[in-house]
Amino acid sequence: MNHRPLAFAVLLGTLGLAGCASSPVDRGPAGQPARVAPVTTEHSEALACLGQMIDRKRAPRLTVFVADIEDRTVPERFEGRRLSGGASWWLHTAIGKLGTDRVVSTLENPGKAVDTANHLVLSGAWTQDDMKVGKLGGELAAIVSKLGIGFGATRSFDVIAGDFVSARDGRVIHASGISLMVGSGQTGLNLRIEDGGDSFELDLSDSHNEGPQFAQRRITEAAALVHVAHAFRLDYRPCMTAGWS
Repeated sequence: MNHRPLAFAVLLGTLGLAGCASSPVDRGPAGQPARVAPVTTEHSEALACLGQMIDRKRAPRLTVFVADIEDRTVPERFEGRRLSGGASWWLHTAIGKLGTDRVVSTLENPGKAVDTANHLVLSGAWTQDDMKVGKLGGELAAIVSKLGIGFGATRSFDVIAGDFVSARDGRVIHASGISLMVGSGQTGLNLRIEDGGDSFELDLSDSHNEGPQFAQRRITEAAALVHVAHAFRLDYRPCMTAGWS
């Protein structure tokens, strides 16, 4: 049996499916660089929703002092550190996404918060970075005559978590632990044909990794949502539901 027509059909079918995928990059006109767009997460819309709720409440302006968010998952001098120390900047960005003048963040030292009438000190630490805590997937391989074909998909998960505290006048008013499961996956098709002295092999695979830093950004945005809402005695859950929908 001649398997080359079958191999060609598989190749065309695979390439046809690949052509249906859309590029994640927002490209500009031909010959122009991609357009610059703001970084958004599932929580960006929820933050804007909370900002509207704060405006409707007409509460006094809240000044948020942001302390450093340190990585406590590994020793201080550990060379294989994965998590970023830039979470305080993500918190400033998240507060800006509220879109209201009634909540402002400041670069002032949190020690000066006592001189501000209505303030909140937001601090925290990264407390969990567990890699490959779970794995899902399956593979199928078959050999028919001299035709070998295999395809499958695997997905593994990491868990990243942070603990955050908001305080006023040196007293903790709210504490939260926020975790996120980060996934990486691979799908592939492997086709091998041995036909007498001829051989043909086709390996088409695709892999992706969401990355720990984007997970950290999403966690810090969720922390800003939770703690600012608590400071204004508002329920953030309707906004969270709208953001994820």
